[in-house]
Amino acid sequence: MPSPWLEAQIDHLQGRIAETRRRPGPALRHYRQAVERIEEARGRIGIDEFRVSFADDKAPIYADLIE
Repeated sequence: MPSPWLEAQIDHLQGRIAETRRRPGPALRHYRQAVERIEEARGRIGIDEFRVSFADDKAPIYADLIE
């Protein structure tokens, strides 16, 4: 079973693919799932400094969801 972060990357990629195919509904579902997986993984990190650094490279996923 892949890690939540890897699953989030997969969901993000599927969202991007759906978006390029002009399928906003599936794209939005994939982006939301990616963010949920990131938040789930981030919630397991105990130290605040690690939580912040964990989220640094995941900003594009959040940006795609907002768009």
